[in-house]
Amino acid sequence: MKEFTMRIWRQIGTYKYVLLVIAAGLLLLIWPNAPPKESVSSESTLPTQTDTLAIQLEKTLRATAGVGRVQVLLTIKQDMETQYLQDANSRDKRQWTSGAATNYEQEVDATAVLRQDEKGGEEPLVKTRLYPIYQGAIIVCDGANDNSTKARIIESVAAVTNLGFDKISVIPMQQPKTTNSSKGQTAPKEEPR
Repeated sequence: MKEFTMRIWRQIGTYKYVLLVIAAGLLLLIWPNAPPKESVSSESTLPTQTDTLAIQLEKTLRATAGVGRVQVLLTIKQDMETQYLQDANSRDKRQWTSGAATNYEQEVDATAVLRQDEKGGEEPLVKTRLYPIYQGAIIVCDGANDNSTKARIIESVAAVTNLGFDKISVIPMQQPKTTNSSKGQTAPKEEPR
């Protein structure tokens, strides 16, 4: 058994450079080659596309007759995605044995196409923008008890978000607590749950 092990180590010794190149190649294959995406902090103060749309919907619905106070919640199925134009260079590597290609590799280097912005800096050129796909909407408003107002709200939200009517819920807003005029006291507040 010891002799067998020694023979294997001698064989490895004669092919150590070949094995080293193979190991390096395997390492390069499994190494991620895409540049790291910029991570956006969850504490970011910049509004997202969904936040902006919700704010615009709130302003528009508030201006609609019969709606009153309003809050909008939009949920998304797929967030907005921007794809950038890339310039790709490819190289072919072939090994020939007895007139036939025995090994074929293709390397592709892709780099973003840049353009000069107004400030003299460079920015990537946008190829396509995929806008968010919304999953559902909840609209809380004063006018939710009126069927015609509710129908107008659902139609408006569906037109903007491309959601089906069954994915939009319009519910009445909680009425503010009123004062008890006979005793000059306010009604007790409910404890948050």
